[in-house]
Amino acid sequence: MSWFPEAKYQKEHFDICYEYDQIHQKNPDMSEEEKFRLLNEYTDRLTRLMLAYRYERLQAERSRK
Repeated sequence: MSWFPEAKYQKEHFDICYEYDQIHQKNPDMSEEEKFRLLNEYTDRLTRLMLAYRYERLQAERSRK
């Protein structure tokens, strides 16, 4: 499931989530500090992706007017 209707954003969303999951699977013994740092890093990446998507949508709406 993806937050985005466009394929390019769906793929990037999937890639970010998959990478995050792989790191957790490869490092099950991470400390709480490492888990928190990793979560913050990936939350930041997903936030940037969402902002890029919203910006692109706003630009498209403005160009139609």
